[in-house]
Amino acid sequence: MGEVWLAPTSVDGRRFASLFAARLPRDLELRALDLGFPAGSRIVAMDAACTAPRGGTCHAAAGLPRLRRGGSGLGFQLWSLTQLEEEGWTLLGEVHPPRAQHAQTPLQPADPRTLSDPST
Repeated sequence: MGEVWLAPTSVDGRRFASLFAARLPRDLELRALDLGFPAGSRIVAMDAACTAPRGGTCHAAAGLPRLRRGGSGLGFQLWSLTQLEEEGWTLLGEVHPPRAQHAQTPLQPADPRTLSDPST
């Protein structure tokens, strides 16, 4: 039958969610309302199972992910989801601690032109 689990949270009125899927018998299309996001929400999804080395990049896309039958090469899928702010930015994923005690954390803004849109 498969497994789909959602772990949502709200911080200062912003909704964040972790989505886990495994052993799916078929592809699943998600809707924002199914996941507790308001209708018409502009959502960004990041592959949270990504194992890119520090400084590498993981897949992020505009819109909800399409959950694939069976899972990924790892046998499961794990996604971080959040809404875009009105200005077009979002906070998604994890910030690694700096390497040195006084080093700045390397934050990089997401460029909307580099996000893939699954609806196109």
